[in-house]
Amino acid sequence: GVRAIRRASGDDRIRLASVVAAWLAFHLQSLVSVDVAGLGVLYWILTGVLLGHGLGGRVRSVALPWIPRGRELSRPRIGVFVAVSAVLVALWSGPVLAPFRADRYHHHAMLALARSEPDVALARIEEARRLQPSNAIYAKMVAAIHRSAGRYPEALEMSEQAAELQPGNPQLALEAARDAVRVIGGRDNLGRAIRWYDELVRIDPLGPWSEEAAYFFEAIGRHDRAEELRYGQSSGPGSEG
Repeated sequence: GVRAIRRASGDDRIRLASVVAAWLAFHLQSLVSVDVAGLGVLYWILTGVLLGHGLGGRVRSVALPWIPRGRELSRPRIGVFVAVSAVLVALWSGPVLAPFRADRYHHHAMLALARSEPDVALARIEEARRLQPSNAIYAKMVAAIHRSAGRYPEALEMSEQAAELQPGNPQLALEAARDAVRVIGGRDNLGRAIRWYDELVRIDPLGPWSEEAAYFFEAIGRHDRAEELRYGQSSGPGSEG
C-alpha cells in the first residue's frame, strides 16, 4: 500500500490513500468478525488494486529450477501441469467459496419466506448450513421455520445448536429455553429448560429476562431459585444488612 501511494501522483495518490484506509478498516473489522460474504469480496478487490499499483512497472523474471531452459515444455509436461493445477484449484475453491455459496442460499431462503414458502426456505437454509455448519445464524433460522410450523421438538434441537455455536448470546439462550418449555412434557426437556434458563441468567444476570427465568423456576416448584433471581443471594428477604 505504501509503495502504491509513493508511485502515484496527484489525485491518484488521494484515491489510493482511501483504498489503503478501506483495506486497513477491513483488518480492524476482522478482529471482531467477518460474517458477510461481501466483505471478503471487498477485501480481495482492495488487495488487487493495491498490488496492481504497487507492483506496476517492470517485473523481474525468475527461472524456476524444474522448468528446462532454452526449450519449450513438452506436451506431456504441460498436461501434467494443467491437471495438477486443476486439482489444486478444485480443492482450494471448495472451502474458499463455501461462505459465498452459503450466503446466496441464505438470501434465497429469505426471499422464499417473503413469498410465504417456508418449505422452500427450509431447503435453502439447510443447504447454507451444510456449507457452513458452524454458523449460528443459519441454525437460528431453521429453528424459527420449524417453530412457525408447529414442529417444536425440531425447533428445540436447532435453537440449542444455535446457542451452543454462539455461547454467551443471551437471545439464543432465551430461544432455546422457551423452545424447551414448549415441549416440557417430553423426556429430559425439563432439564434442558432448566439448563438454558440458568445459562441465560449466567450470561446476563441483570437482563430483562431474569423475571421470566424466575417465573419459570417458580412454576416448576423451585421457589428458592426464583427468590434468588428476584432478590439476589445477599439482598433477599431475611438477608443480613
